[in-house]
Amino acid sequence: AASTSTGALAVAPSNPDIVWIGTGESNILRSSYAGVGVYKSTDNAKTWKHMGLTDTGTIGRSVVHPTDPDVVYVASAGHEWTENETRGVFKTTDGGRTWTKSLAISRKTGVNDLAMDPSDPNTLYAGAWERQRRHWNDPRVEPGFNEGGIFKTTDAGKTWTPLTNGLPPASAFGRTGLAVAPSNPKVVYAFIDNYDIDPNAPAGARDPSGRTGQGVIKGNEVYRSDDKGATWRLVSGQDEAQRTFMRGMSGTYAWVFGNIRVDPTDENKVYVLALSVSMSSDGGKTFGSILPPPPPSPEAPAGAAGRGAGGGGRAATGSPGGDNHGYWIDPKNPKFMVSGNDSGFRVTTDGGVNWKRANLPISTWFDIAYDMDTPFHVVGSVQDHGSYRLVVDLRNGRDRLNPVASDSTASGIGGEYCQHQIDPTNPNIIYSDKVT
Repeated sequence: AASTSTGALAVAPSNPDIVWIGTGESNILRSSYAGVGVYKSTDNAKTWKHMGLTDTGTIGRSVVHPTDPDVVYVASAGHEWTENETRGVFKTTDGGRTWTKSLAISRKTGVNDLAMDPSDPNTLYAGAWERQRRHWNDPRVEPGFNEGGIFKTTDAGKTWTPLTNGLPPASAFGRTGLAVAPSNPKVVYAFIDNYDIDPNAPAGARDPSGRTGQGVIKGNEVYRSDDKGATWRLVSGQDEAQRTFMRGMSGTYAWVFGNIRVDPTDENKVYVLALSVSMSSDGGKTFGSILPPPPPSPEAPAGAAGRGAGGGGRAATGSPGGDNHGYWIDPKNPKFMVSGNDSGFRVTTDGGVNWKRANLPISTWFDIAYDMDTPFHVVGSVQDHGSYRLVVDLRNGRDRLNPVASDSTASGIGGEYCQHQIDPTNPNIIYSDKVT
């Protein structure tokens, strides 16, 4: 393929042999790579064919019609660094041979997320984000931006209506994630990076870029609609403790995350993805650890139960992982969940009490250097996994992977944004620097 950067994956519900890949990840961190449109497989991912939308740049979501696999919607966030025409929502009705632009806002405003009403495939919600990435800072809502928001169609994408009742103003809309409750499609959730200035921010708090004195935005907020988007209400951040928790979900870069999911059987159980995975069991009012709170002991007062790991005396193992961008809940067994993050993905079969990292040969390498030894070594930094040294010895018919040992003065070398150089006369001398 012309691009291995993946932003969206969708399987046709009516034919699992049909798989769509949208290239170009829309989580535009400094290490992101551009895509070249969409690919389609009709033989269970054995072979692939390019199906157009070449200039989309980044694709945040693909949604396939539940009964007609030829009908597909694609959310394009657009080029990472420049404005372009192919931002918005695109639709095909002939399996990708031709595409129409369903939702077009402007060259500056793309769509990162799409959610389809499970009871009505003609109804979809789109999260639009006016985004311009500058060379000197991360993308953020700037003065004069007023095109972001949530849009809805009830006629399969022919027309779209902006939803505004109870939501932040368009000038404050950052990246937005959307989810419709499968058990009650009247319930729609939005996970919004709100750029309105927060009057309740504590003294000394930092803005999204980590600076003080710049005006602290509200940041991560969860809104809920109980009437299919006609009206909305802010449900998260009911007290200062919860507002603090919400602000800290994404650190200073909520624009990298922004996904939200709803339990298939419980409209009030909500998951939001950011640095970690957080869960609410009360319709978004309170968020905490993904684990459910333990039952209160007979001596404990009402409301004293915490949300600590392994609550209720259970011995929890693992975690969903860090920097989470994808999440899947089994519709037939909601205790089976998969979280996709920067280090791969992890699986739980007991509703989040225990997690196991999937043993797949996948990783993101930021840097590679090689030496002059025989057999020679390759040293590289792996996202969220430190640095590794690989012995390349084809004579043995196999490769061997070993960690690069850190010395006492350079503990923690490796990982993201790290580079290595190897002494050409001594392969055991390795230099490493890391940008923090």
